[in-house]
Amino acid sequence: VPDNYIRPWSESCFGSFQTLTSFRQMVISKANQKDGSKSSIFLARFSKHRSLENELKLSRIASDEFGFEYLAAEKLSFLDQVNLFHGAERIIGAGGAHMANFMFANPDCRIASMTSRHDYDSPVPALMAQVSEARFLQIVGNPLTSLERCDSLHQARHSNFEIDTKTFRKVLKNHFN
Repeated sequence: VPDNYIRPWSESCFGSFQTLTSFRQMVISKANQKDGSKSSIFLARFSKHRSLENELKLSRIASDEFGFEYLAAEKLSFLDQVNLFHGAERIIGAGGAHMANFMFANPDCRIASMTSRHDYDSPVPALMAQVSEARFLQIVGNPLTSLERCDSLHQARHSNFEIDTKTFRKVLKNHFN
């Protein structure tokens, strides 16, 4: 997928929905699907690019007020990640590679992906959630660097961002309850 604004995402993203669905079914059939999966997950993201600057504050709100567990999927094996996402009822996290696992969520799962206004048009999180038939919502935050201050569109797309806590609470209340 090109990382620029020159071409619309709809013209840049190629893939077969049927192939992704078949892959999902094959992987889930091989996973253990252990009992006791965490039902509400706030995905930690450790990156210097597209970093959610107030992630810890938001994770505390999600944990204390809505019962989410803050964890890093990247520290788990692939099949453990599949089990985690497939067993989850609610998933929230900032955009990153872990979003590919949305395709393994169960159809009753509710997912919210957080991203910057500079990167809101990426179809990948919604596509992965659509493969699983999970209910998907995107929360768009404010970038910390304006477009005018970025040297390139690539830099703008990868700039750090924040999500307003009032908006965050409202989304959690409406989307996850």
